[in-house]
Amino acid sequence: MAPTTAVLLRKTADRGEVIPGGHVRYTITVQNTLLHAIRGSVVTDSFNPTYLSVQESGNATTMGNGLLQWRLPDLAPGQVWTASYVLGISKNAPNALSVNNIARITGPDVADASFNERVTITQTGVMTQLPATGAAMDAILAMLMAPLALAAAVAQRRLMA
Repeated sequence: MAPTTAVLLRKTADRGEVIPGGHVRYTITVQNTLLHAIRGSVVTDSFNPTYLSVQESGNATTMGNGLLQWRLPDLAPGQVWTASYVLGISKNAPNALSVNNIARITGPDVADASFNERVTITQTGVMTQLPATGAAMDAILAMLMAPLALAAAVAQRRLMA
């Protein structure tokens, strides 16, 4: 199977901002984009334990405060491994804090991959109060589409006259 992306390691968060006491679900994905199998690799995720704590480990081994670790199974070219885990944000986290966590893959078979393929950083902002979402999306779309519909009606009327 041919690789579909140049990214070996990818991490996503289910939200960009969180209130103190909230939770963020992270998903780490490793896709073997190399032409050979990946064996004996380890994924680690490090974070600041002052403001983040593990709520669900996603079958990771906790390697002390602020460090999760997964030993990957052997991955043939094109194969994908995924893990999800949840970190809680301290209730004492200050407003406008940016909490970062860093995931990296190490091992003999990935040593030649570029830094950007082996390391990823996720930032989540802490806000003591999330802003109101405002108008409903259907109302916004209706306001944006009304002038277009009016212009189309005028243009069609001119063509028929």
